[in-house]
Amino acid sequence: MDEWLELPRFGGHLETATGGVPCPKRYRAVYPPEFRHQIIELHRAGRSERDLAREFEPSVETITSWVRQAAADGGRRPDLPNSAEREELTKLPRENHRLHQERDILAKATA
Repeated sequence: MDEWLELPRFGGHLETATGGVPCPKRYRAVYPPEFRHQIIELHRAGRSERDLAREFEPSVETITSWVRQAAADGGRRPDLPNSAEREELTKLPRENHRLHQERDILAKATA
């Protein structure tokens, strides 16, 4: 039990099991608004999210979120924020942070 097990040091590069190729970065696909609109219209015509996901590229979750957001924007889902409200909700924390910074600068200047 006096023997030590030597482990290789981690060099900072993740590699796959095949060939030592670095793992690819994940990407977020950007779909054009016309494509989203067509998918939403197909869903409204009676196609399920699962069928649409099989036939087209987006995942079921992506299609579901598009349909949900379109319903909110169309006023059919008053319980969800529409696109304008969502945009405002994403801007508010940044604006709040900026205002806190300005307040702190002014407080230090007057002290």
